[in-house]
Amino acid sequence: NCPSELSADYVYFVTAVSGLENLGVRVYPNPSAGIFYLNRQNELADARVEIRDLQGRLMRQYRLSEPMLEMDLRDLAAGSYLLQYEQGGQRAYFRLLRQ
Repeated sequence: NCPSELSADYVYFVTAVSGLENLGVRVYPNPSAGIFYLNRQNELADARVEIRDLQGRLMRQYRLSEPMLEMDLRDLAAGSYLLQYEQGGQRAYFRLLRQ
């Protein structure tokens, strides 16, 4: 028997975090005390960067048109965060470790 109603509650599980290298994107240092840098080779296309906690809550959002972005996460609690990078219809994920 299938339930007649589906719950609206759901959880995302990210089991693999990769793909930034394929888009020519580098994030460093990692781990960091709070300041992270994102460098990209393809600066012609605009990109969007989101930082989420492991519960999926949006912590930061950036629009990127330059080749480098400085992300100041010092006000966030120590722990793991998920960086989502989107450019030209392609999406990649990267795990950040805030010390």
